[in-house]
Amino acid sequence: LAALDRDLGVAEKTLSPLRAAAPTGAAFARTFNVGALIEEIAGDLTLPAGARISREIEPCVVYADESQLRAAFRIALRLAASGLTAGGLLTISVQRARRRTALPADGVRPKAEAFEDAVAVDIDGGRIEAGYAASLGVARTLLQAHGGRLELEPAGLRIVLPEATAAGDRRAAALALEDSGQFIVAGRP
Repeated sequence: LAALDRDLGVAEKTLSPLRAAAPTGAAFARTFNVGALIEEIAGDLTLPAGARISREIEPCVVYADESQLRAAFRIALRLAASGLTAGGLLTISVQRARRRTALPADGVRPKAEAFEDAVAVDIDGGRIEAGYAASLGVARTLLQAHGGRLELEPAGLRIVLPEATAAGDRRAAALALEDSGQFIVAGRP
């Protein structure tokens, strides 16, 4: 894990000039169901013999450039799948979460914390080797352009993105879920 973090740091230093020159994701951003996107990518994964995927995917709407998130999730899922052994299990979970955000101290009061709606994607089961840090750096850069983050965890990866409804975009979120065939209950997807 420490080697992956170190390699990610090197990859991010290499990518920083590209990141500075690249357009942000806002140019092509729209609301869409990230759960459906991950379901599609997971269905296309190549797994070792006897390996399987367990999915717990909720419909969750984000506001982002879908092609950039597709690339980031494809990298993350392929790396996790490549680390599976024969008969292994890759677990993919997509769900709403509360993301803790720190509010800056004003010099008088201590630093406060706030929470916002987020989408958490957990990918567990596949061992990610240190040699893939550059690929993870690309995925991390794409996610950061949309207010997200990629975290390495002992069992795999965690990706957190702001939920579209957190930005007050409930109508657009509802339309995105309707387009993907999901149902809306009491104003919440």
